[in-house]
Amino acid sequence: MDAPVYNVTQDVYYLTIAEAVDAAVSGDTINVNPGTHQVPSQVNFDVTNLTLTGIGDPVIQVSGTGERFYITASGVTLQDLTIEKTDKTGVQNIIYIGASNTTIQNNTIFGRFVIGDGEVSRAMVFTGGLTGVTITGNTIYDLRQPGYISG
Repeated sequence: MDAPVYNVTQDVYYLTIAEAVDAAVSGDTINVNPGTHQVPSQVNFDVTNLTLTGIGDPVIQVSGTGERFYITASGVTLQDLTIEKTDKTGVQNIIYIGASNTTIQNNTIFGRFVIGDGEVSRAMVFTGGLTGVTITGNTIYDLRQPGYISG
């Protein structure tokens, strides 16, 4: 393995998830290989029919405020990932879904939230009016809310 993130369609390795997604074109599949991956800022999924899939139980760590996976293109799939919010700061929506035909499946998404905390952590936030959104087989815990529909 040359690097921890591999674009299967283009046969190219990348050091980070953000680099792989930024270089992707419509229809690409990106594998996130085993290990721990940091996502310190927003990654924009603005390419249609893009798939990000975990191979061998990778752990993606997020922290801070704001969204980390920002989906605005239709046909995006996030699957077989473990996403861990590592801190208890402010408002963080881990996955923003702003496009139809999005699939979030077979992921584990968790944080550090305890009842009574002032923290607002959500696995997913959706815009209203979407169609074809599939959320299936996910395990979500220790976040304030698993999902929230806005608008």
